[in-house]
Amino acid sequence: MATPEATVVNFAKEAEACRTFSTNFYKAVSSALKGQNIISSPLSVHVLLSYLTHGAKGRTVEEMVTGLSVSDAERLHIGYKSLIAALNGTTKDTLVLSNSAYLNHDLKIAEMFSAIGADYYDFVLSKLDFSKAEHAAGEINSWVEKKTNGKIKDLMSPNDLNGNIKMVLVNAIYFKGSWKYPFSVDATCQKDFHVSRDVVKKVPMMTLKEHFRHGDLPGVKARFLEMPYSDENLSMVVILPDEIDGLSEVEKNFNWDEFLKAEHSSRETRLELPKFKIECKIDLNQILRSMGFVDMFENTANFSGIADMPLQVSKVVQKAFIEVNEEGTEAAAATQVRMMMRCMPLPPDEFNVDRPFMIVIRHKPSDIPLFAGSVRDIGDAN
Repeated sequence: MATPEATVVNFAKEAEACRTFSTNFYKAVSSALKGQNIISSPLSVHVLLSYLTHGAKGRTVEEMVTGLSVSDAERLHIGYKSLIAALNGTTKDTLVLSNSAYLNHDLKIAEMFSAIGADYYDFVLSKLDFSKAEHAAGEINSWVEKKTNGKIKDLMSPNDLNGNIKMVLVNAIYFKGSWKYPFSVDATCQKDFHVSRDVVKKVPMMTLKEHFRHGDLPGVKARFLEMPYSDENLSMVVILPDEIDGLSEVEKNFNWDEFLKAEHSSRETRLELPKFKIECKIDLNQILRSMGFVDMFENTANFSGIADMPLQVSKVVQKAFIEVNEEGTEAAAATQVRMMMRCMPLPPDEFNVDRPFMIVIRHKPSDIPLFAGSVRDIGDAN
């Protein structure tokens, strides 16, 4: 297997494209889902659409290459083979970025397109009869449930499908990771979380004193703190607005490449972070259209590199799930929250995540955001 260093070098141009796309994609998602908790995977969408460029031609591929921020479309598949090898070969935690394309049963797939998917993208192509909507939805949902260890169910309804559907693209995203520095369950207690300037609620707040990389983002009026997972190739970045109601402006102005250049220090910090769980289903059609991916959804779409039959993208769906608690993400739900007298107010120079915030799960060797999201309200994470 190639070393992580070699694969990152091989993927340098594609990594840069992914980072640019990630910034644009998350801005479009957060704009479309204003006021909601969000978890999404820019990388997974970028991989999926990059694969589709190998079957697209004419204006369709021109729009896709521009929207993907790709400079060398001819070598995309080579770069992605390196990235997928790096992701699959270096993580101790469970990271599943699964992509599948479902095409109507009467389509004959071009051999080259199928071969590129299997050999370079670890991509699965399947045929279904979309006129049998209940069966087709069941097949898609079973695949998603299997790929996410049962965490994501019922992604699609039979009402989403009919005999006129030509293609359905699905992203199933699942991540399970343990912190390098776990929180103590005994240190978790109920504390205030400012949902807005006018709404405050008690939430289970985790506390930990450890050395973390952190710094300021003056351009977006926020601070950040980076939490490593047990596999230090992965980390979660918490981006905390300076103001209680500042998240929308942070999302609007945040740039991933600028974050990577931000000055930072690594010293002992007392962190307070709420436990949270997010499940998010996103219809990406309009979001991708707003980013310039238009022709692939139209009757004029040119996917003649996939099949001889006229073909267009009918629906792009992503459903993601993340749970963060004392052990990491998606640990045992039976963890108790205890009321403890030592939960006193923090000094102002410590990192207290007591307001809506952004999160990014980062693959550090390539500096690519695997997941990006925002937490505006904390549900029952006990």
